[in-house]
Amino acid sequence: MHYFSKLLDPIFLNRTILDIGAGPDPVKPWAQVFDVDQGDAQHIRNYGLGKFGCVFSSHCLEHMENPVAALETWWELVEVGGYLIFIVPDEDLYEQGNFPSIFNPDHKATFTLSKENSWSKESYNIYELIDGLVGSALKYCKLQENGYERSKQNFRFKLKGLYHYLRNHSMKAFRILEPMMVGLRLWPIDQTSFKDLRLAQIMVIIQKVL
Repeated sequence: MHYFSKLLDPIFLNRTILDIGAGPDPVKPWAQVFDVDQGDAQHIRNYGLGKFGCVFSSHCLEHMENPVAALETWWELVEVGGYLIFIVPDEDLYEQGNFPSIFNPDHKATFTLSKENSWSKESYNIYELIDGLVGSALKYCKLQENGYERSKQNFRFKLKGLYHYLRNHSMKAFRILEPMMVGLRLWPIDQTSFKDLRLAQIMVIIQKVL
């Protein structure tokens, strides 16, 4: 919302919202939250939620076992005239050639806008992903990299064993060594963890017209 309130606020205005994966921070105060405490978003149709003027999900689809089936299920919860908005990390900007993700091991998929070949075995092209949503009209689909420094993007990953050992056994030592390893370009870095609100993601807005 820091960057895209002018784009999103008119969609949210006077609409019921289901925020999938919101945790304690829903996109709007009146949004209904659905997260792990409420159930499994992969099978959200089993919870009798009804339909919403807007189904919103930020950085949740990549945690689904079957992103295609999950997205189709979320689409069912959108009322005619309503919107589905979802945000996923861009595989090149975020994962930087590493899957399973070194920044979030729970990620089960990676995403790209559209390219013929990917380094990831679990890659999904966004345009292909949304093409199967019946009655959909694509309103917005863009890579968002506000604040991201491509000069710091790094597909090299050396000394993987040391990286994973320290992450699993000594975060104190990891935090001491990380700046040096990143500076030597031996380890990639997650720029979205910086406090200056850097983005490495794809946002999609679809309206249900039928």
